[in-house]
Amino acid sequence: MSAPTKPQIAQVRAILYKPSIVRQISDDLSSINVLLGVAAYTPSGSGPVWIIPHTGKVDSGITEAVTRALRTASTLRQMAHQISGLSIPAADRTNLVKFLDSRASAWTARANVWAQTTPLSSNKIKSTLSTIGGYESVAVAAAKKVSAYLTGNGP
Repeated sequence: MSAPTKPQIAQVRAILYKPSIVRQISDDLSSINVLLGVAAYTPSGSGPVWIIPHTGKVDSGITEAVTRALRTASTLRQMAHQISGLSIPAADRTNLVKFLDSRASAWTARANVWAQTTPLSSNKIKSTLSTIGGYESVAVAAAKKVSAYLTGNGP
């Protein structure tokens, strides 16, 4: 396996770190934290009412968080698709796509559970957490193999 060249790293980084995409993802993730009441400055106990009691529907803030999570997942998948067409070492391409697709799957799983209008059983909660954790673990393992593309430490 050969090390990626500077031009190959630049191609990948042009996709991963496109300023408009970085701003969009950053804004979405920051907004999700606020909408879900998990931002660092959110006072304890002041989170959203998840399900509106008299309608049984998910609160509009939660719905917005779901939309933003799904948009993040879609953006990550689009980036994976773009990277899949690059002329870079095959193993690197595979790991970059796996990294992005796994992160996208984790965000989709989060969005799907947030949109639930019925209580989740203990087993469903554990299963969902395990699923999300599995996607994140796969993403981290893949990212470690292609760190030259992801950090400032490339050739």
